[in-house]
Amino acid sequence: MAEKFGAIQGGLVDQKTELETELQELETSCRTLQENMEVQLGDLEQSIGQGQTNYADGAAEKSTAERGSKSKAEQYDGFQTEYGERMTACCKDQNELKSEKCALEKIRGELMKLEGVETEILDCEVSEWEPQECSVTCGGGTRQSQRSILVEPATGGW
Repeated sequence: MAEKFGAIQGGLVDQKTELETELQELETSCRTLQENMEVQLGDLEQSIGQGQTNYADGAAEKSTAERGSKSKAEQYDGFQTEYGERMTACCKDQNELKSEKCALEKIRGELMKLEGVETEILDCEVSEWEPQECSVTCGGGTRQSQRSILVEPATGGW
């Protein structure tokens, strides 16, 4: 019987040794896994920090761009208003000048009739205004326009 108990004891000792070895391997594996995870966690934290920095920079740039956009929109509205006012004034001036020209042509015709001149008066005719190149490429320059004579005046015309 002592032999049987000795065999059982030897089997238990062998099993204990195997379990202790397996436990050491598991502990080593767990430590390695934990170290790898801690490295990955550190990398992820660094990545999150960089992402937060990038987000903050982007938010600041967006805010600056929105303020600039608002300023440009206000400036554009002011230019549109001024353009409308100037175009209205220009149209009014053109209409007044056309009316004045028509009246002067009638007066001239009547004066010529009183003087006994019955020839047809030929006034000068000119082309539309053609804008020339601006003196500078961006802001603050001047742009001239020119037109050419299509028909020369004759018999008392202008």
